[in-house]
Amino acid sequence: MPKLPKQVWLGHQSTVESIKWDPKGFLLASSAADDSQILVWSPKSRQHILSLNDHSGAIRDFKWSNIDPKAASSYNQGGVGFIVTLSMDQSIKLYDIARNKAECLMTLKHPQHIGSLSLSPDNSLLAVGGQNQDIYIWSLKDQKLIRSFYNPVSNEEVTSSEFDANSKAVFDINWSSDGTVVAAGFQKSVVMIDMKKLFASQTDIGS
Repeated sequence: MPKLPKQVWLGHQSTVESIKWDPKGFLLASSAADDSQILVWSPKSRQHILSLNDHSGAIRDFKWSNIDPKAASSYNQGGVGFIVTLSMDQSIKLYDIARNKAECLMTLKHPQHIGSLSLSPDNSLLAVGGQNQDIYIWSLKDQKLIRSFYNPVSNEEVTSSEFDANSKAVFDINWSSDGTVVAAGFQKSVVMIDMKKLFASQTDIGS
């Protein structure tokens, strides 16, 4: 006979679509399809401890901050760090939860719809995948968009008869472990961006 789960937590108002441990394994965060919030849970205390609910649209993606002892970023100073959220309201929010409270430190607004995000290994830069073949690079230190890229293959390969809402969307985006390459997945292609060239032209990024 199957064993019962160790714990069952209730709190979301719709289907839970994403669930992620913080890098140190202390806390668990979850997002649901349409309730526009992230819930943070503590396995140790067996309860929900924080709600990140400032978005007005459904959560599309979220990430915990990375652990990097060499990082100079002010957003990586002990505890479990921070969570970055991306919503259908076309905004990105950064929440400091290191002191067990949900404090929104910044909001980054996008003029276009966005769907995926990834933090650089040192937590200083944010790569964002758009719904219209665009890739955006943000500086979290300056809270500023520093560069955008687009995938020209999307226009060439998708005909009008094949077009759908996802034909130009970035489905996933990730930094390499050394922070020098950003890779983005599209419907029929993978795009890789050499960030060393961007660093060379903007030497003050992340400093």
